[in-house]
Amino acid sequence: MATTYKYPLNSASNETLAILDDGRRCVVNTQYGTVSPLGKHSDTCAQVTRMGGRCDCGLLDGINVIAIVADARKNGLRGEAPRQAPRPAVNIPESKSVCPRCHTYCNGDCQA
Repeated sequence: MATTYKYPLNSASNETLAILDDGRRCVVNTQYGTVSPLGKHSDTCAQVTRMGGRCDCGLLDGINVIAIVADARKNGLRGEAPRQAPRPAVNIPESKSVCPRCHTYCNGDCQA
């Protein structure tokens, strides 16, 4: 079962979003070893009707939970997605000039 992983929307450090080769999406909790399928559950499914409930409406059918958890622990993307560091402004606005007292850009209010 080929699986690709994405970072979870909640940035949890123990969860990853697994996208299965058939297009199904699941949240894999690598800490507790659970798989929670995303999609339309039945109205009586334990995942949507009970706190901490596991899916029992059939969305997990055909998914090897043990194998997917093991693969997610090894290859999953957990936590917050990396972001590029902000780039410093290259251009200093013309309205700012070098202070004659401290020789920096201090808006002229320094005590040097």
